[in-house]
Amino acid sequence: MSNIFSRSLMLGIIATITASASYALIIPVDAPDHAAWRSTQSLAIPPHEIKDELPLDSGSRDDIQLVYEVQAGDTIFGILSKYGVKKADFQGLSSTDLVGRLNLIRPGEVINLHFSPDEVLEELVYKPSRIETIKLYRTDFGYKGQKLVREIERRITYAHGTINSSLFLDGKKSELSEKLIVQLATIFAWDIDFTLSIHADDQFTLIYEKLYLDGEEYDTGNILAAEFVTSGQVFRAIRHADGQGVVNYYDPEGNNLRKAFLRTPVEFTRISSRFNPRRRHPVLKHVRAHKGVDYVAPKGTPVRATGDGKIEYMGTKDGYGHVVVIQHQNKYSTLYAHLLHFDTKIKNAKTVRQGQVIGYVGKSGLASGYHLHYEFRVNKIQRDPLKVRLPKAPPIENKRLAEFKQNTNLLLSQIDKAKNILVAHHVD
Repeated sequence: MSNIFSRSLMLGIIATITASASYALIIPVDAPDHAAWRSTQSLAIPPHEIKDELPLDSGSRDDIQLVYEVQAGDTIFGILSKYGVKKADFQGLSSTDLVGRLNLIRPGEVINLHFSPDEVLEELVYKPSRIETIKLYRTDFGYKGQKLVREIERRITYAHGTINSSLFLDGKKSELSEKLIVQLATIFAWDIDFTLSIHADDQFTLIYEKLYLDGEEYDTGNILAAEFVTSGQVFRAIRHADGQGVVNYYDPEGNNLRKAFLRTPVEFTRISSRFNPRRRHPVLKHVRAHKGVDYVAPKGTPVRATGDGKIEYMGTKDGYGHVVVIQHQNKYSTLYAHLLHFDTKIKNAKTVRQGQVIGYVGKSGLASGYHLHYEFRVNKIQRDPLKVRLPKAPPIENKRLAEFKQNTNLLLSQIDKAKNILVAHHVD
């Protein structure tokens, strides 16, 4: 290990333990624009866990302090092994969230390592972002870990815009980040086709969070309420978290804006085979009912769960090849076949969320090319995924409806106020 340290010294990578990597989106706070108006009025925002600053040990004069830049293909335990640190030393931490986060290191990030004079790792500090710090340190009882989340100030901001060309371009003119524009389109995706169905003079208004760190704008947060007016029809959305902390967007009456299922589970280039009880099988060469839809997509394209549910089966099954079956609430289930492989985060009998990646497009089983075979089942009977009437997601619980409407009235009055001020300001 001494030779490794010597080479490290020669390469000039010794630095102080306070060096860190920061990744931030900095946007001018006071850039003038007639299409945007800001306010710092306080509204009810879900609390976020805040912890005190982590103390960084300065060590003795003879301690060894290194800054390691992550390279392509590096893993956290691979890096530590270069300095003689064994994975077994972290046995008590191997299943914690902290180590899981360290497994997501990316090339170009830096890890600070502090060794004692006898070359024993005393401390590891990793800063994946400006607001998060992960620290592992040695104790008499093995290594322990801490996670710091710095305090973020959340300011409520309003924006309003009129469509002249597209939601993306006109959203940018109203100082919306790309993240917010995507979030806005996702909220109303069930009711509005933003590619084909919006027109000139359509309007949007939203209340959202801007995040500040040490008084400097850091990022944008959540959309709290939004309105989109297209062809004279008004759509409104309110953000709400249920008793389990699950967030969805609802209309002012408490109806969920999303459907219980996505219409398609994958971004595809074309449909190669539709639901057809008399289809001729391309591999077996005889008539065999096709009780799903085949979506052609490039090898490795992510496949997403179309609805919330529990994995009933994942494995290899006959002509389906690698397949996942998800049981949803009540009478519904979905099947995803011919996968290249499964996503590492899913397991049998575990729950998945709508939109979560469960696998990747392949051609396992009886498949003539790369595609996803998707089935939608009602009471275990296959139905045409392209024509079946999709159920709505659950509305606000009755016991929470009064609280929701009280908050909704406040937010909608703020949207109306923002529109009036912004429109008047634009006219002036």
